[in-house]
Amino acid sequence: MPVNETIKPILKFLWLSPIAFGACYFCGTQIATSEVGMQKLDEMTAAGHCIQAVRDVPAGTVLRSQDVQAVDTFANRVEGDMLARLDQVVGKKVKYGLVAKQAIVSRDLMQAEKAQ
Repeated sequence: MPVNETIKPILKFLWLSPIAFGACYFCGTQIATSEVGMQKLDEMTAAGHCIQAVRDVPAGTVLRSQDVQAVDTFANRVEGDMLARLDQVVGKKVKYGLVAKQAIVSRDLMQAEKAQ
């Protein structure tokens, strides 16, 4: 086999290497710039609050203050039916089981029975 034939694949690789390196460098700088921008936005985003379960809670359990905690989060991650105050949760019975670190929404709790 002539030497020319064995060098052709190496020459193609050497020719494509700068293109591949340039593309990777460009993509990496774009990702880094985007990440820095997201971190700056996180600092400017308003804070919100939600209530989370501290541990797993089975259905039918009356929630105590040891079972839940208030957590700060970004306001854009707080949904409309998420509960934000401990007094909305403590003393209420759980309709469905809760998992640790699950945000508590109003539909997870049983409604107070109407006085007759």
